[in-house]
Amino acid sequence: MSPRDLFEQTKTQRIYWDSDHEIVFAEMLPVAHDADDARTNISAQAKLRDSLGRKQTRILVDMRNVGKMTSHARKVYAAPEAASVQRAAALVIKSRFGAMMANLFIPLSKPISPTRMFTREQDALAWLEQFPAD
Repeated sequence: MSPRDLFEQTKTQRIYWDSDHEIVFAEMLPVAHDADDARTNISAQAKLRDSLGRKQTRILVDMRNVGKMTSHARKVYAAPEAASVQRAAALVIKSRFGAMMANLFIPLSKPISPTRMFTREQDALAWLEQFPAD
């Protein structure tokens, strides 16, 4: 595990900078999550990106303990505002079946940034490495 420095905590997410992997690490909290929360999280990620002087960042989102997320929140994460911050997004969840199903359905939500689900953090990090750090 690499050292992660907490940058900001919102109502639904803790946002860290992982200096070893040069990625944003976001830990979803076990609370309900709507479109306004998604916009707040993207704004916090943008502040971190700006503080680093980068155009975009790669992000690993730990969703293993996420609370209920509305369809409107998912749409916000797939929208241009998120893509302006995120070079690529790796999402870590608990279930292999859930990851398999999500990877089939992610294209339907049409995220602008490359997005993929994983059950192992190491696999998510390896996938993110194919996208150059900004």
